[in-house]
Amino acid sequence: MELAEVFLWVYIICFSTSMVTNVSEFEWVQSRLLKQCWN
Repeated sequence: MELAEVFLWVYIICFSTSMVTNVSEFEWVQSRLLKQCWN
């Protein structure tokens, strides 16, 4: 449950950042985050 909360917060932060930055950059951060979580 804690891991899901952390992931949710990081997702919200990344989503907020994507508002001002490029969408492709957000996708890169998201894919890297997913790789870190699964590896």
